[in-house]
Amino acid sequence: MDANGQERVNLFCDRMRDELGYTYAIGWPIYERSDGGRIMYHMIHATDHDIAPNLMARAYRQAVFDREEPEQFRLEFEQWESKT
Repeated sequence: MDANGQERVNLFCDRMRDELGYTYAIGWPIYERSDGGRIMYHMIHATDHDIAPNLMARAYRQAVFDREEPEQFRLEFEQWESKT
């Protein structure tokens, strides 16, 4: 099989869900530099917890893009928690 990087990530995530039974499996690109650059690899986050994808997205956003105030996290977390 000849697949590009994103296709391989998608296939791997599909296998994590289909073969290992994870509810969620999401690939996150890890860049060469903090200001972007090429993708060095993908980090796969696999979980069964309903809030975990939101927490991972928040952590990724903070690591790669921006910083947020603690109050913003509390508001988002309460919103996610109310949906479960």
